[in-house]
Amino acid sequence: MKKIVIAAGGTGGHIIPAMTLGDELQKDPAVEIEYLGVALSENRFFDKTGRIYADVEGANFSKGFFAGLKKIFRGFWQARKRLKSAQVCRVIGFGSFHSLPVVLAAWSLGIPFDIVELNTLPGKINRLFSRWAERVFIHFDPSKKLLKGKPTFINYALKDKKIETTKKEAIAAFGLEQGVRTFLVFGGSQGAQKISEAWFEASLKFEEKFQVIHVTHDIERALTFYRKHKIRAFVTSFIKEMDLAYCAADLAICRAGAGAIREMLIYECPAILVPFPKALDQHQDYNAHFMQDEVGGALYLKESRLEEKLLTHLEEIFSEGEKKHRLMRECLSQYKAREKRESLAECIRKVL
Repeated sequence: MKKIVIAAGGTGGHIIPAMTLGDELQKDPAVEIEYLGVALSENRFFDKTGRIYADVEGANFSKGFFAGLKKIFRGFWQARKRLKSAQVCRVIGFGSFHSLPVVLAAWSLGIPFDIVELNTLPGKINRLFSRWAERVFIHFDPSKKLLKGKPTFINYALKDKKIETTKKEAIAAFGLEQGVRTFLVFGGSQGAQKISEAWFEASLKFEEKFQVIHVTHDIERALTFYRKHKIRAFVTSFIKEMDLAYCAADLAICRAGAGAIREMLIYECPAILVPFPKALDQHQDYNAHFMQDEVGGALYLKESRLEEKLLTHLEEIFSEGEKKHRLMRECLSQYKAREKRESLAECIRKVL
């Protein structure tokens, strides 16, 4: 049995790809996956069902340098003990301080480890450990400049799955009307009430017929709004199969996390990207600018200008016979088609 440890934690942008990889690798009966990370047992994005996992201590330095260092040191020894006793053959780190004690322990024991960086701006932990990692897996060109070693570009989809759902099938899955412009509005794992409120205001002034898939923590508020204004909508607090939502959507209005920009490319869905202003190192701003300026598939919109600019952006995208919208889709398709890449799981399997 080949034991692989996946080091991850924190937001959905780290946890969900980590679980996707684990599920793909565990299709091989000779592989066993264990998840290690800071506060995994309390993480609302981590599905514990059927998964082997354990917590290690760790922290950033928000409560002081020495307090953080003490917790990291304890987590390092916890992870080191577990890796050593379990005879782990490989560790895969998904970045952030939640993975730091585990990756550090792997390095100290000489266990081969890889790191996965899905943002355009690499995090500090991945930047640090990229020089010792066996491989560094990335999606986007800009991240290559800030990472040591030779990066390996991977498929945006992360798993071995072909897109088989048609737009017609996706629309039907949400109980919506065929042939009507469909907006996907959501805030990502850290929520976005401001996006919802700005959308409500802008949608009342948008003069064309539309329908909405709206993912929000405040379901009652959204349902009340759509009923009052007779707008057809599917409202939920969580969608497990986001591929259906992207297949159904003509445009997304969302944050600019790694998951969002990756899925934009997979499903060639244009977006208005509103970066989370408190994101670490403002990496979502880098993601949004990259999708707007280098890819051409999105419009960047700062949260402080949401109410002022959202309607203007919507009108710009769908004016003149949807010229801008068609161009954004073409840009996404062209960028996605530049290279044929293997999935992350395929790359890992080659060295097992």
